Amino acid sequence: MAWYSTGTVAVTLNSPTVTGTGTTFSANVRVGDAFKGPDGRWYEVTNVASSTVISIKPNYQGSTASGQAYAVAPILGYDKDLSDRFNLIANQWGATLAGIKPWALSANAAAARGDLGLGSAAVREALGGSGALYSRDSILGAVSQASGIPSGAIIERGANANGDYVR
Repeated sequence: MAWYSTGTVAVTLNSPTVTGTGTTFSANVRVGDAFKGPDGRWYEVTNVASSTVISIKPNYQGSTASGQAYAVAPILGYDKDLSDRFNLIANQWGATLAGIKPWALSANAAAARGDLGLGSAAVREALGGSGALYSRDSILGAVSQASGIPSGAIIERGANANGDYVR
């Protein structure tokens, strides 16, 4: 993962707060990353408060300054890109995914139906009249037509003197 150095920072002698201008720390910096300050020293990132504020330790040891160049290096032993993408998904879809948890963790199909409030109902029964309309029995079978109007099943497979056919 590349080092992050977009924008500039303001730092204050003996303060843990680093304030950025033109930065997106919340999307590009993680707790545990290394911050190279304008003084050339290395610090550990201890908090990512927002897109423009991070905290470091030890407190900044150089002179108070603003509009300064800096760098943040990802040094943790995990795959940072994978972690970033997972965090993005969790932030965007966390509440939605939490809503499907009861039936997603069901031990079997019957338990899942119960968690969904279907009780012993099968999906076909829940469809009402259209369940029979689209059942396997109504799709496969004899196909016919009378006066240009088709009737019967949707697909017919058979054989005659000319060989096998599907219509």
